[in-house]
Amino acid sequence: MKKIKWSSGANKDLDRLRFYCEAFFGNRLAKKIIASTMNKIDQLGTFPSIGPLEPLLNHRPEPWRSLVIHRNVKVIYLIRQESVNIAALWDTRREPKSLANYIDHIVQTEPAILNEPSIPYIKTDK
Repeated sequence: MKKIKWSSGANKDLDRLRFYCEAFFGNRLAKKIIASTMNKIDQLGTFPSIGPLEPLLNHRPEPWRSLVIHRNVKVIYLIRQESVNIAALWDTRREPKSLANYIDHIVQTEPAILNEPSIPYIKTDK
């Protein structure tokens, strides 16, 4: 099982999600949504390849992946040898092309997210 590492940007995204849910759905439902989000992200430690490669980030040399965790939220992450590095929780209602700019900003401000060697993506035919 791989360790889950959060970027500070992803932590801020989680806080924004919590505040949004509390404002629009109330505390009880917000707690359920956050717990469900954390459960799905924790599963990445056991099944890191469950999310497909993120097509909006194929310009980057790293194999970025994404996993839709709620209808309007997906987690953007990298699989590393020792860990799964969470870069962002992305609101899918936003302009899709701005995801690349957001990840580029995270990589510039938090280069440690890339420091650990990655697990290469190997496409398999079924």
